Amino acid sequence: MNVPAPANIDTWFEFVYYLGVLIVVVVAAYLAAVGVRRARENHTIAAQNLEVSTAVCDQVKNSHDSNLRDDVDALSDKLDTALDLLREHGKDVRGLRTDVGELRGAHRTNERDITGLSKRVADLEREP
Repeated sequence: MNVPAPANIDTWFEFVYYLGVLIVVVVAAYLAAVGVRRARENHTIAAQNLEVSTAVCDQVKNSHDSNLRDDVDALSDKLDTALDLLREHGKDVRGLRTDVGELRGAHRTNERDITGLSKRVADLEREP
């Protein structure tokens, strides 16, 4: 079996040369390891992104018969109708409040008249 002999370094130039070769080999191995690790991370991130995009697609996908915009427009029309009806009811309530206020005023007037009449009747009963 032939085993290569160790390098025979006789000069500084040979030392620097072999040191440079060693550094290049170590850096290449390090970059290869970093590349493999990043490739695994990218694969994991891609898988996560696929899961998220699938979930988003399921949420956004139109799964009903009518167009969402048409549904929103129909709801908007119904809401406008309900608001118009609410405004009319508000006007009716204001009218009822006015009517109740007038009835209270008439009631007070009637009570005053009745009180006055009661006093007059009492006065008449007291007279000989």
